[in-house]
Amino acid sequence: MTSSSDDLEKALQQNLKLRRELGAQVAKASDSRAKQMLKRPQPHRSPQVTSTEARQGTGSRAMFWVLIGSLVLTVIAGLALGLAFG
Repeated sequence: MTSSSDDLEKALQQNLKLRRELGAQVAKASDSRAKQMLKRPQPHRSPQVTSTEARQGTGSRAMFWVLIGSLVLTVIAGLALGLAFG
């Protein structure tokens, strides 16, 4: 019985040692990765759309077709209600 408990104790100590080594390697790798990310310059991208253009939204042609579509749907709804209750 002493032999198995000694073997278990050795195995646990070896396991603990391996875990410490692995933890040190992971910490080292994450530190070097973080340093690489800090060193890497971020590319400066110029905006494709200016802030004024973005605020203006959709062009006048698209707004015109939305207006026409809304008017057509309003006329259809009015006719349907007129026929149903008229």
